[in-house]
Amino acid sequence: MYVIAHRGYRKRYPEHTMLAFQKALEAGCDAIEIDVQLTKDGTPVLFHDEKLDALTTGKGFVAETSYEELQPLRIKKFHWGKRYKEPLVTLEAYFQWVKTTPLFTVMELKYYPSSKAGLEEAVLKLIASFDLSHRVILASFHWPALETLHHLAPDLQKAWIFAPLKRGSFQNPSPLPLDFYHVKHTAMRKYHWQFAKDNALKLTLWTVNCPLLWQRYLKRDLFGLITDDPNNLKKTMKRKGL
Repeated sequence: MYVIAHRGYRKRYPEHTMLAFQKALEAGCDAIEIDVQLTKDGTPVLFHDEKLDALTTGKGFVAETSYEELQPLRIKKFHWGKRYKEPLVTLEAYFQWVKTTPLFTVMELKYYPSSKAGLEEAVLKLIASFDLSHRVILASFHWPALETLHHLAPDLQKAWIFAPLKRGSFQNPSPLPLDFYHVKHTAMRKYHWQFAKDNALKLTLWTVNCPLLWQRYLKRDLFGLITDDPNNLKKTMKRKGL
């Protein structure tokens, strides 16, 4: 089972920063999960929220801010008496770094009402330029994005991310080859496990931070666990001989 660091080592360091990525690598994770969206001028950057307000020293929508305007901003975090302020990271800079590591990447393409068109093409161009197609899983809640990705890059691995709420929601809205399902762990039920098994889909759960749940899920046939705390998840696995 793979340990996938959620936006880097998010429990302790500011998410989606080179500091969080490096610390996740040092913690022994197998992969890093990132969120990607476009700036006003079409630069793919790593950022989760639609707006900058909650996580950074700036304000406004990511899609309405140029990369030049983003450069002075810092992603903030306060943890155990220490304040962090780290610069935002472009997808290009992340690829330059991750290519030097053994890690693979789970990349969520983010879509909001304010989002810019062309994200799929921009992401695929960078994947090709860094020759990382074998080390990237492309994921999205947004089904049209997965259809576009399948059309443009049918050989790349893809995942549908969702949080099913009721019986019958765990199904493809239209025929489309997928490799993974990334499911909110609190929504998992027996029929979801069975659906993944019947369709030969690799199952990854997000975002699992509770040690008791780690022990439960480590007994299951999962591809990976996405967690904010890769260090302690790896320690738990080591204690169990995994």
